[in-house]
Amino acid sequence: MIQFENVQKRFVSKDGPVNALDGVDLTIEKGQFAVIRGPSGCGKSTLLMTMAGTLGPTGGTVKIDGNDLYAMTGRKRNKIRAKYFGFVFQMFHLVPYLNVVENVVLAGPADGRKADKARARQLLEALGLSGRMGHRTGQLSSGEKQRVALARALFNEPPILIADEPTGNLDTENAAAVHEHLSKYHQQGGTVILVTHDSHTDVQADRELCMEKGKLI
Repeated sequence: MIQFENVQKRFVSKDGPVNALDGVDLTIEKGQFAVIRGPSGCGKSTLLMTMAGTLGPTGGTVKIDGNDLYAMTGRKRNKIRAKYFGFVFQMFHLVPYLNVVENVVLAGPADGRKADKARARQLLEALGLSGRMGHRTGQLSSGEKQRVALARALFNEPPILIADEPTGNLDTENAAAVHEHLSKYHQQGGTVILVTHDSHTDVQADRELCMEKGKLI
């Protein structure tokens, strides 16, 4: 489903070139739950951005279902990203002046708003947020914010869920709840790529990979 072939990404800093990705080869099959671990600055987020079509590599190829992601136009790549990926981030990225339901439907198309909101409410209820739907994000706990972000990521029923340090700002109880929902999505046939710097993250994954200095080891 996802294939990296000798993928490289080099940045130039004041101290010289930095190989954020250094010849990465990686295949993730449909329906897998893969955890990628590694310390801060090792290239994990660069790997995810390259995987999702938001950061072009310096060299190598990235394929989604056989489609060369960076050989296509930017417009087509945006369509592929919208079709395949849902995103959950450490910092939530919710809009503070919108309520919970409105934040979730941001992931959907501009038309069909009634159907969109019904879908959003269904997801939020499944995530235990039925009593919070009219609240703005400033009225939510960190754990509730992350569940709203998860509902938004699942809104378009993506086949792939990318989670970049999704529990980094959460306590143990809320982190366990997020991992539980990621596992449920996986059990329903979804593909999960979870990135974390925590070597003790307790998740039931099919694969565990370690990243160090731009390489998968």
